[in-house]
Amino acid sequence: ILSFDSTVRDFAKYLKADSERRAKEMGGISLPGPLVVDVLSVKEHPRQVMLDLLPPDCDILCTHPMFGPDSGANGWHGLNFVYERTRIDGVILDPSAAEADKDDSDRESFRDSVGQVHYVHENNDAHVEGMDRMERFLSIWEEEGCNMVPMSCHAHDDYAANSQFITHLMGRILGS
Repeated sequence: ILSFDSTVRDFAKYLKADSERRAKEMGGISLPGPLVVDVLSVKEHPRQVMLDLLPPDCDILCTHPMFGPDSGANGWHGLNFVYERTRIDGVILDPSAAEADKDDSDRESFRDSVGQVHYVHENNDAHVEGMDRMERFLSIWEEEGCNMVPMSCHAHDDYAANSQFITHLMGRILGS
């Protein structure tokens, strides 16, 4: 995990310099930053590192394909893909809202980390573009047949810790 921190710190310097370069080329107009997606098997620590170190104009999507090369060897249909929309256009989203959105019945609004309701189509091109980029990324997995599971990073780590411990323990016992 320490190497993740230093990698993000180094990457953030590059992103900041690139953002400044692009703004200069555009006559001082600030452009939306990139979408940064992680696919790590733990979520809370990387989420916080990215929020702390990446420039605020970077959108952040925390994901975990809950399968590997063996379980996904014959395709991804029916396999779980967990994700948390973390930051869009500088707005840090409420991670507990991910569980409330599991039915996807209202994708037009979301709540940020201070409880303010935002709408997908706010009068902000960077917000709309950021949401669109996230949805396009997630649609890749959905089109391959993954079960899309919105979940906060905290809930993900709780579930993973409870289920992976016994799985890995049994694997080591049976493997020896």
